Amino acid sequence: MSERKQAVDAMPEEVMNLVRSARRARRNAVVPLTHHAFGAALEDDEGRIWLGCNIESEFPGHGMTAERVALYSSLAHGARGFKRIAIVGAAGDIMPRPCGASLQALSEQVRDLDIILFNPDQSEWAMYRLSELLPSPESLSQVDD
Repeated sequence: MSERKQAVDAMPEEVMNLVRSARRARRNAVVPLTHHAFGAALEDDEGRIWLGCNIESEFPGHGMTAERVALYSSLAHGARGFKRIAIVGAAGDIMPRPCGASLQALSEQVRDLDIILFNPDQSEWAMYRLSELLPSPESLSQVDD
């Protein structure tokens, strides 16, 4: 994934508002193992914002990413259709990146959306389309029996 880092002062207001929401969600992260907190804010087609933070577990596979927490919370409340998601976090100077499982989960609910990445330690952000980060999502309907 080639970087498209931009300075914060180039961030549109609607994106900045979503990033602020993700930053608030990040404060609730449960990260006793890595101490790397992430927050996500998912905007649905009706303009509602759904928040998520990463939650770690001592047992492999039992934790959850911030973006999937936001997605699953929105689905549990009946939201369908999504415009964009902001993901905020830092591990030094590295821009946060959604994992394959999170990209796949998003792709199962929406054909495409904007993914905004923000590193508060660097005050830089980047935006990608889901289809750029996951060009060939898996689908069980494509699997032959």
